[in-house]
Amino acid sequence: MSGSGGTNQEFHYVRTLGGEGGVASCQGPAIGLDFETLLRAGLPPWKIALELVAGLCEILEIADEDGEVHGDVSPRYVFLDDTGAISLEGFGVRRARTKAPEGQPRGGATDLYGLGTVAYRLFCSAPLPNFSTDDPDVHDDAVIDAILQIDLTGVNEELQGDIQWFVAKLMAFDREDRPTAVEVWRSFIAFADVVPGPNLAAWCAQAVEGKGERRREQPKLSSTVPEADDEDLGGVQKGSGPLVAGAISFGDTGSTKGQATAFWSRDAMKAALEKAEVEDKTYRPSAGGSTEFWSKDQRVAIQAGTAEAPRPKRSSGDSRTSFATTGERPPAAGAHERPPA
Repeated sequence: MSGSGGTNQEFHYVRTLGGEGGVASCQGPAIGLDFETLLRAGLPPWKIALELVAGLCEILEIADEDGEVHGDVSPRYVFLDDTGAISLEGFGVRRARTKAPEGQPRGGATDLYGLGTVAYRLFCSAPLPNFSTDDPDVHDDAVIDAILQIDLTGVNEELQGDIQWFVAKLMAFDREDRPTAVEVWRSFIAFADVVPGPNLAAWCAQAVEGKGERRREQPKLSSTVPEADDEDLGGVQKGSGPLVAGAISFGDTGSTKGQATAFWSRDAMKAALEKAEVEDKTYRPSAGGSTEFWSKDQRVAIQAGTAEAPRPKRSSGDSRTSFATTGERPPAAGAHERPPA
């Protein structure tokens, strides 16, 4: 589905690295290796996984500014090339249904649900549960089971709870309850800065060849919830229905570190979900969590919501009005170098 109207002309967004890098929209299919293929070799290191989610956040934020809705954000549409550029293809395609609980693509929040499922796939090799249930309690239990499958070994302890919070909230039933793409970006890019691991561009150059470091997970209990179908939502499809509105809100009070270690057991997570009705006491991570990635002035700007608050940027030469003016998008090769053969 596209915010530009009735056409069905497929295009994609790409986020490139470097000083001139940023997000641009390009015509046609993306360049690189899709995430479904990439993940068959194993999970990326935590630092890389966090950076990849942050890159997708940049794309979704710019797409939202452009009024574009994808409607089926999933690993099959996400691509990575050997320069470290990440792309999301499949924009401009009409989709009658979406895996998000609202059933039909409705604004950028629909794509944030898809972002949550991609983050889960990058963070955990266990199958993503099938959330197609009309029973809020059953669905809440399925979400808890899913989050508990994520092995956070290798992530700084004080960041672990915030990661759980964001992944769960992105898959919330009520689209108003999902964090914005820029909120997730501000935290995940900060988390990636302090989590040890390889350089993104160097790792990508190896990963697209089936190489590169992969993360070994600690054994977890198997989920008892059916695996979600990886369906193509290009046409009319049966929708699914996850979380009850506001159900995913971990914790009520306490420090960031206290929250980070508060829901390692299923009972603790369940208790946290039950406290969600008290909105004033609901925990919400600050931008960047416990890291010092953002300066004091930047944190003040973020809290105040002023124009000085850090946001994803467009790549050099791309602008919000370029397509509206010319009616054309550049090819992918014009946005970043094609990987060598």
